[in-house]
Amino acid sequence: MPIDLPKAIGYQLQDQPVAWTKKDILLYAIGIGAKKDDLSFVYELGEHTDVTDFNKLVQDSEPVPGLPKFDPRRIVHGSQTIESLKPLPTESGDGWKLKKRIIGIHENTSGVIVETEAFLVDGKDVPYSRMVVGPLELEQAALFAADPHTF
Repeated sequence: MPIDLPKAIGYQLQDQPVAWTKKDILLYAIGIGAKKDDLSFVYELGEHTDVTDFNKLVQDSEPVPGLPKFDPRRIVHGSQTIESLKPLPTESGDGWKLKKRIIGIHENTSGVIVETEAFLVDGKDVPYSRMVVGPLELEQAALFAADPHTF
């Protein structure tokens, strides 16, 4: 498949519905090792409850125009940043989703990094957090090396 970066960069992926409850938050807090001193993570009746964004951002198998189909079994986690724009509610309610798009494609010695930006938005499209994930697709560097004019 020919590589066409202008088609891939900026491509809007399908929205991903998300939802969470107090139980999800507590289970996540325990899963990341929160202790009794971290009451804001493990006790929902405290003075305040901090909701850590536990939504996974996974490069799915949705085809992206201009890029070859990636094998999800060959993807490893490369980098991730989360920017909090507003405090998250303890429970999501209806209509929450991740709005995702491709923002960068980079080659390195091990493979290709496809950066995805996602905004976590409520049912009224109000953004609460911005996430950038750069999973590393192994063994794809050869596809880009075949065409020196790709970059």
